[in-house]
Amino acid sequence: MSFRRYTQKEIKFIEDNYRGLSPREIAEEIGRSEKGIRNKIKRLGFSLSDLKRGQWTTEELDFVKQHANLSDEEISRKINRTVSAICAKRCRFGLFKRRRLKNGDVYLDVDGYYKIKTSGGRCFYHIFVKERELGRKITKIEKVHHINFDKTDNRKENLFVCRDRSHHFTIHFQAMGLLGELVNKNIIKFDKKKGCYYL
Repeated sequence: MSFRRYTQKEIKFIEDNYRGLSPREIAEEIGRSEKGIRNKIKRLGFSLSDLKRGQWTTEELDFVKQHANLSDEEISRKINRTVSAICAKRCRFGLFKRRRLKNGDVYLDVDGYYKIKTSGGRCFYHIFVKERELGRKITKIEKVHHINFDKTDNRKENLFVCRDRSHHFTIHFQAMGLLGELVNKNIIKFDKKKGCYYL
């Protein structure tokens, strides 16, 4: 099997997103393996263990355990963690009660994507929505893009079908470039104390 070198575009995407996206999400966006992304992040001199999203305080863990009655979205707002991070942590704690899904049931998976139970099995809800709108199946090489980058917002007007993985990656990369322009124009600013962008 031949080794495929990382392009400068892929490296920049990793550098720009490793703080906000999980290695699995980055891997899906640029068509690499999760293990490969983890290794590349290390070779670039970054440490995943140093990131805030990888370090949970005792208070955060206690809050999640003590508020099992709240939704992932509600807990996310309370402790400023992503919905996918909350979902994954609750799964590890075994705080979800297993139930038999009926056709049409929608649920949030550990990666923060909504899925739906259909007669044909389970599928991503954003793909289900787009297929119903188009009246056809999404092909294996097509990718459905969330226009506002909120993967829980599955309104049909927020979904766009990319012709393939490369097209999807190009859209994400273009958005990062536009973010840089908005920062340069002082429309979007960066708070160095909090380590986040704001309007």
